[in-house]
Amino acid sequence: RKYRGTVSMRDSLADSLNIPTVKLCDMVGVDTVIQMARKLGIRSPLSAALSIALGACEVSPLEMASAYNTIAARGVYSRPHLVLRVRDRMGNTIYKHHTVRQEAVGRSSTEALHRMLRAAVTNGTGKAAASGWPSAAAAGKTGTSDDYRDAWFAGYTPAMSCVVWVGKDDNSPLPGTGASLAAPIWGRFMRAASGAGIPVEKGATKRRVSRWRNIT
Repeated sequence: RKYRGTVSMRDSLADSLNIPTVKLCDMVGVDTVIQMARKLGIRSPLSAALSIALGACEVSPLEMASAYNTIAARGVYSRPHLVLRVRDRMGNTIYKHHTVRQEAVGRSSTEALHRMLRAAVTNGTGKAAASGWPSAAAAGKTGTSDDYRDAWFAGYTPAMSCVVWVGKDDNSPLPGTGASLAAPIWGRFMRAASGAGIPVEKGATKRRVSRWRNIT
């Protein structure tokens, strides 16, 4: 790649530019980055090194989905859960999950981040994620590890967050990147979910969808 000189954070994220990302991590401090990751729901061990800015740590797709869900919820974190309710054979509820929400990030910060993640889908490396379905409020980010061993796309709409990871069992290189492998899968899933009636945007209030669409 050619040196592009001074670039905005929006362009560096949309185009997956590594140097500005590492410089930003150095400016705010690695410890601050780790603290923010914890607030967003990342629980896996994170190395206290600048390489964390480029994803040099192992995180599960569920943790990534949780983090992006926090962004979609305008900074409000909700711990992921699998079981909503348990009933006995008589139909009596013997367990009901009670969601505990807490503010992890300020709303203005998540709106600024949404603008950048939205740019990645409309003009950057994540364009394939928005193809073929009503993705007016979709936002997200691609990711590709060294030697093309992992390909990611993590993203969300106002009503759903979803993460796609592509890799091989033997950890051998992939024939593509997050942009060419993971992003199209993410788009196909969201298109299928929307077509099957699963809330993608409709699950959120029209007002919330409109707010996200208007943040550009």
